[in-house]
Amino acid sequence: MKKGKSFLLREILTEDQDFLFEMLYLAIFVPPGTPTPDRSILGIPEIRRYAESWGKPGDFGYIAVDQDSGIRLGAVWLRYFNSRQHGYGYISDDIPEMSIAVLPEKRGIGIGSALLDGLRRYAEGRMDAVSLSVQPENPAVRLYERFGFVHYSKSGDSIIMCLDTRKATTGPAEYSIHTLDGTDIDMMKELLLVFGEAFEEPHTYHTKIPDESYLKALLEKDYFLAVTAESEGKIIGGLAAYVLEKFEQNRKEIYIYDLAVLEGYRRRKVATKIIRHLQRIAGEIGTYVIFVQADYGDEPAVRLYESLGIREQVLHFDIPVHD
Repeated sequence: MKKGKSFLLREILTEDQDFLFEMLYLAIFVPPGTPTPDRSILGIPEIRRYAESWGKPGDFGYIAVDQDSGIRLGAVWLRYFNSRQHGYGYISDDIPEMSIAVLPEKRGIGIGSALLDGLRRYAEGRMDAVSLSVQPENPAVRLYERFGFVHYSKSGDSIIMCLDTRKATTGPAEYSIHTLDGTDIDMMKELLLVFGEAFEEPHTYHTKIPDESYLKALLEKDYFLAVTAESEGKIIGGLAAYVLEKFEQNRKEIYIYDLAVLEGYRRRKVATKIIRHLQRIAGEIGTYVIFVQADYGDEPAVRLYESLGIREQVLHFDIPVHD
């Protein structure tokens, strides 16, 4: 536990689910003179997803607890979202969104600052950035700015703020990770161009790109996954993978079929972040292992995969469809 003035910070547990919903309700900003919303607002999917089913892959947070009574006073937490189901402060799949709240009667005594400081320290070195959504008239904006959050973009009547948690750098992450869906046909086409260039196989990936109806249907399949890394509006890398439903047990595997990063963006941990993102997806859908192949002589790929998993000695055979 981390000690505060008269309180402690401890990690959020699954047993704190009800308290987390209470904090989510208190995190909803109510401008002066505006009626307090009914608690049924927590049933709105876009709001409820911030706290429901605590313990998903990547979930982390702290609760402030009174040192003497053990009463919970406030909470701060991170949760990853994706482009299909995201929060109001969404930037990209690999940047978690932060929520924070303190009991009204316990505000102004440093609990919020302690929670933010604890979370910032946790995030440093573990992720590139943290985002949040806040209304500009919310006094908390000044607190967020004091802890290094900067204005990233405007979304409706709110602003999205971003904290760079990489040491010795400023501003948001230089590239972002996305999971593609049926609306991302152009991005899938661009990913195919990346594969063709990176593998030096333009004939395979460039000359017979499927039509839009085919790609849309493929991206909507539960068994197909496409993840991209994007920098300044350009796809710089990505992977294509398949979810395999097993027969020997009720479980799933994911096979990475293709993974590539453009030459000018290599050795920047792009491939590692793409795979880390896939690991979170795998955890969400109940996958027990991810596997991938590497060619003999492709030492950069071998070193990457050895840093993330266990090497198996296998032989691969291509069997033609016709004799």
